[in-house]
Amino acid sequence: LQGQPIDVDLLEQWCNIPQEIDSQGAVAVNAYLKNLVAKTADQALNRVRAIFIGYGEAGKTSLIRALHGEPVVEGNGAMTAGIEIRDWLIPDTTIKAHFWDFGGQVMAHATHQFFLRSSCLYVLVMNARNEINSTEQAEYWLQHIKSFGGDAPVMIVGNKADQADIHLDMAYLQGKYQNIRGFYPLSCTQAAASGFKAKFTSFKEDFCQQLRQVGTHQMLFTQEQFAVLQALHPYQKQSAFLKKEDFTAICQQHGIGEDGPQNRTWLLDILDKLGVVIHFPQLPYLDDYILNPRWLTHGVYTVMYHRQARLTDTEVVTILHDKPIYDEEGNQLDYPVDKCHFIRDAMHEFKLAYPLSRDTLMIPELLPSDQPKTIPFDKTNALAFEFAFQGFLPRHILPELIVNRHEEIVGAIVWQRGVLLQHNSHQAHALVQVDYHDRVLSIRVQGRDAKDYLGLLNDEVARILARLDLNYKEWIALPLSSACQTDRMALKAEEKAPYRQILACAQKGQTTYISELGLEYDLQQVLKLVLPEQKQAGASVTYNINNPIFQQAAEFSMNDRKIKATNYTEGDVKEGGQVVGRDVNNSTQTIGHNYGSAIAAKTVENCLINHLPDSKADEGVKVLLGQLLAQIQELNAKVPAAQASHLETMASRTETLVKETQNPSPDKLWYDMSLKGITEAAKAVGDIAKPIIAIAQQLAPLLL
Repeated sequence: LQGQPIDVDLLEQWCNIPQEIDSQGAVAVNAYLKNLVAKTADQALNRVRAIFIGYGEAGKTSLIRALHGEPVVEGNGAMTAGIEIRDWLIPDTTIKAHFWDFGGQVMAHATHQFFLRSSCLYVLVMNARNEINSTEQAEYWLQHIKSFGGDAPVMIVGNKADQADIHLDMAYLQGKYQNIRGFYPLSCTQAAASGFKAKFTSFKEDFCQQLRQVGTHQMLFTQEQFAVLQALHPYQKQSAFLKKEDFTAICQQHGIGEDGPQNRTWLLDILDKLGVVIHFPQLPYLDDYILNPRWLTHGVYTVMYHRQARLTDTEVVTILHDKPIYDEEGNQLDYPVDKCHFIRDAMHEFKLAYPLSRDTLMIPELLPSDQPKTIPFDKTNALAFEFAFQGFLPRHILPELIVNRHEEIVGAIVWQRGVLLQHNSHQAHALVQVDYHDRVLSIRVQGRDAKDYLGLLNDEVARILARLDLNYKEWIALPLSSACQTDRMALKAEEKAPYRQILACAQKGQTTYISELGLEYDLQQVLKLVLPEQKQAGASVTYNINNPIFQQAAEFSMNDRKIKATNYTEGDVKEGGQVVGRDVNNSTQTIGHNYGSAIAAKTVENCLINHLPDSKADEGVKVLLGQLLAQIQELNAKVPAAQASHLETMASRTETLVKETQNPSPDKLWYDMSLKGITEAAKAVGDIAKPIIAIAQQLAPLLL
C-alpha cells in the first residue's frame, strides 16, 4: 500500500515468534520484534531438538545410531536409563539437532514433564514384534506428547519390521491427532540392507525436512547476545558449572546490561529455556549455574534408577560416586561433594522428592507399589470426588500432590498409588488414590471439616492439571441423605454425578437434580453436604485471621476484583461489627479472579494460626515476622494471578522461616535460604513488594 515491497523474511520471522520469547510476555515480544525490524536480531542459534520416545526396548537408541550411520546389532545395546543426548548435523544445513533419547521405563515417565516441549520434533518408536495392541499403545504416547508438547509434530516409526508387521489404525489416529506427520515401518538393524534401505532413506529425508521446519521457529539473537553465547563455550569444556559473577562479567564485556527489556536477567532466562544454561531462580542460595544439562539429567536419573525411595544426603553422594557416570560422548561427569546438593534440590524443585528431614529426602515414585494392609480410613459415608481421565493419566500427578502435601501425610501411610492425609488445621483426613488402569484419581474425605479439605485438595489437583492439555471429567458422589425420601430406599450405593453439571444446575436456580438412574436429589442439600460454603456461593473464599502478632484481619472474596481496605483506629479489635479491644489493626481486602493466590493466602493463614504463636524467637523477631506475613497478605490482593508463583514462594519461604524459629537450636542455613528466597521473589514482583524486602533486611542481622 505504501509502494514498498513486502519483506517476506521479516514477515515469516514476525509470524514465527519463538515460544521461549512468547512465554515471557508482551514486553519481551515487543523488544524482540523491534530487533527484527531493525535487522539487529540476525544470529540464529541453529539448534533444534528431536525427542525419541516410546517404551523400553522399542529401538529408540538403535534408530539414533542408524541415523548416525553406525552399525546396529540386535540385543547388543543396554536399555537407556534416563535420558541420553546426542548431536547430529542436519545434512546440507548448518543446523545442529539435539537427539534426546528417553528411557522407556514407566518409572521415568514422571520426569518427562520437565523435558518435553512443544518447540521440537517427536519420534514415537514402536516395537513391531512386541506391541500387542499397537493402536492403543500408540495413542498412549500420542496423548503423552499432546499433554506436554501441545501440537508439536510427531513421526511414528515401527521398528523391527523385518520380523513382524505392525498394524496401526492410521486413519483413526491421524483423524484424532492432527500433528502426526507419517508412519514409517523400518528395521534399524537392516537400515543399509537392500530390502529396507529405501524405506530408511525416505524416513531420513522426511525427518530432516521436519527438523528444518521446526528450525524456522528458532530464536534469533543480536550480535551482542550471540557473543555471550559463544563466550560460554570455553567454560562448558572446563566445568559443568558457571559462577554468577563470571556470567555477569561476560555480559558486561559484550554490552548486555542490567536495564531494559533484554537485559542480563532476560538473557539468562532465554538461555535456560534453550537448555544452554540451567539455573534455579527459586533457589537463589545456589550460587552457580549449570552449563551442562547432561550433568543434571544424568545425576537425577542416576539417583532415580538406584530405586531407593528414602535417601540421605550422604547416600546421594555415595550413589553419584559409586561408579563413573559418562555422557554420550564418553566424557566422565564429575560430581564434587559440595555440588551434589544441586541434584537433591533439583529433585525438590521438580516435585520428584520431598524432605523427610534436613538431610533426608523421599521419592514417591519409588515407594512400594503395594497398598498397606491396614489403612485407618472408613470409606463409608466419606465425601468422594473423582478425576476421570480420557486417554491418558500422567504418572507425575499423584507424586506431585504427595510432594506438595507431604507435611500432612499420616504416619508412613503412603505408597506409589495412594496416600492418607490429615490437614494440620482442619479436622479432616483424606485418602487419595490413583488407578492407572481405569485412569481415575479419587479423593475421599472424612471429618468435621471434610468439605473444606476436599475443596483444598481439589484445587491442588486442578493447579497441577492446569499446565497440561488433558481431557478429563470431574465426578462427585451424591450423598445418600440428599436423595428424596421416596428414592432413598431404592439406593444400595452412592451414585456419582458430573461435578460441572451439578454446579450449572445450581447456578440456574434448580432445586433438584435427576440422576442417571432417574432418582431425584435435593440439589441444595447436595451442595451443602459436599461443597465448601465459598463454592456454594460461587467460589468465594473467606478467611478471618485475628492474631495479635499478625495485627491484621483479612477477608478474601474471589468474586470481586476490587481491592478495599478498612483501617480502624489503632488498637481497635472488631468482632461481630463491634469494637471489643484495642490490640489489632483490622484490614479487609478483596481479591478478584485475576489477583493473588489462594495457596499463598492459606499458607499465611496456617502460619499465623499454627506456627507463629509457637515461635521461640524474641518478641522483636516475632513482630517482624508478623509484619512480613501481613505484607504478603496485603500484596496478595494487588498482584496479578500471573505472578502467583512469586507470592507462593514468599509465603512458603516465610513459613519455613517461622517454623525454624520454633526449634530450640535453629539452623541458620535455613534462615539464610528462606530470606534470600523471599527477597528474590519480592524483586521479581517489582516495586510493590519493596516493603517485604525491607522487612527481610531487618530480619537478616537478627536471625543470622
